[in-house]
Amino acid sequence: MKTTHVAVIALLATSLAACAPAPAPAPGPVTPRRQAESPPPPTARRDPPRRVTKPPAQKPPECLLRSKSKDLCLRLVRTTTPRCRSRFCRNVGEYRVVKLDGSLVQKFPRSYASKPVYLTDKGTVIFDPRHAITAPKATVLEVRAPNKGYILRASDLLAPSRFITEKIHRKTLTEGAVRIALPSGQAASFDFETQTVKQPDVHCQAFGKRYVVVSRSVFQKMGTFTVARGTCVKHKTLWSMQSLEAPVALTRKGRYVITRNSLLARAGHSHLATVYQRKGKGKVGVVKVRIDLSDLTTVKERLAPANCKRALCRASVNYTFIKGGKLQISYPWGGAKTVDLTRRALLRKKRVPWRYGVDKRSGRAFMGDPRAKVTLLVYGGFQCLYTAVFLRTVKDLLMVQRRGVKVVLADYPIRYHRQGMPAAMAARSVFKQKGARAYWRFADLVFANQRTITTKKLLTWAKEVGADPTKVKADLDAKKYEAAIKADMAQGKQLGVRGTPSLFINGKKGNHRGFWRLRAQLKPLLGRRLKPVR
Repeated sequence: MKTTHVAVIALLATSLAACAPAPAPAPGPVTPRRQAESPPPPTARRDPPRRVTKPPAQKPPECLLRSKSKDLCLRLVRTTTPRCRSRFCRNVGEYRVVKLDGSLVQKFPRSYASKPVYLTDKGTVIFDPRHAITAPKATVLEVRAPNKGYILRASDLLAPSRFITEKIHRKTLTEGAVRIALPSGQAASFDFETQTVKQPDVHCQAFGKRYVVVSRSVFQKMGTFTVARGTCVKHKTLWSMQSLEAPVALTRKGRYVITRNSLLARAGHSHLATVYQRKGKGKVGVVKVRIDLSDLTTVKERLAPANCKRALCRASVNYTFIKGGKLQISYPWGGAKTVDLTRRALLRKKRVPWRYGVDKRSGRAFMGDPRAKVTLLVYGGFQCLYTAVFLRTVKDLLMVQRRGVKVVLADYPIRYHRQGMPAAMAARSVFKQKGARAYWRFADLVFANQRTITTKKLLTWAKEVGADPTKVKADLDAKKYEAAIKADMAQGKQLGVRGTPSLFINGKKGNHRGFWRLRAQLKPLLGRRLKPVR
């Protein structure tokens, strides 16, 4: 029994010894806890030193031309416009004339239409526009001097009588001069260095056995022609006239000279010939009358048929001057006609079948029937080509329809027509001085010479119709009628005018394209009073 108790006690002691905690280790030296090491501070990175390279020095543009003395150089400096993306803005440049030390003599914008061909010792650049020389106003050369520039015209080298036909005159560029060969074997030349014509061109035409017409070229001025009695070798001067038109006929006793308008003869609204008359017993000539297509043909002859094709309707009439003062007219839709320009009916002043007056409602000048029930109000500009063509159509209508219709012109000069406003003010000044007839005569002169409108010519035309050019000049300087013209433009905008010409028939918008369309719009208004075209 004791043995059993002893074994149980030994077993309990053993289990208690196994469950007892382990003895603590003997205390030793305390070691401090090791903290986490911080990363080393970053070191500055040293890049290898960069090599500073200077941009290559831009070489100046090459010399396009050098002067004869080698002291001047013409360069083309190209520039670009950053804001402009159009192809026309790329490679925009300017020409510069510089000396050997780089100092600037002159500069001007680049011209794409002309090519530089010569540089003088004074810094003047000569350009060749490469135009065909068929008319007195044709450009032969463009001259760019340091102080000013000008255009060398064909009339500066050739006499007006050289342009009776549309023959092309060939020019030759030699070293320091331009030459134009003449039928006589000689040549008209212009020297680049001195900028002078070596010898003016003189051309003699014999009309019959007793009279001759001698034409001369004048540098930077209009050419002249002289009517003389005798032969080309020996003659006596009767009278002379300044003109760029070529003489084509001379009447008996040398009283009238008929000239060809070689400047604008192909324009449908221009005159074809001019009759010059000796003024009294003096030695100066004046313009008596200008001949246009309406003086030589009837309305039915010069109008394209109503059923013609577009190509034929828009084609221009061809004119050929024949020796002896005759003119051959060829129509593109068929037919031809030969007219004698020396007949007496053409030498008289024109008589139109309509009247002139002042419209009571608007105060404007009108042409047509004073008692008309149909009023054609035309908004147009004096520099607008389409206005001139439409007024020609209106005159053809008035030639047929002499009663029941009148035409009133309201001013509407467009912004980009620089001479439109001065021409309108000059026309109002003429109207104020001389009335409606002088106003429409002045308008015809302006419309016939739209491409060459200047203030000087406006005064010349005003004097030709009987107005005082001094008063016209004063009105232009003071802009006396500018407010009234702008009032017309404001009224036109209210009516719906967006361009010129604009037609209103009795206050309603009409169609201005073509004679036959205009006549069709008048048929319901006139009824039986509408006349047939003859």
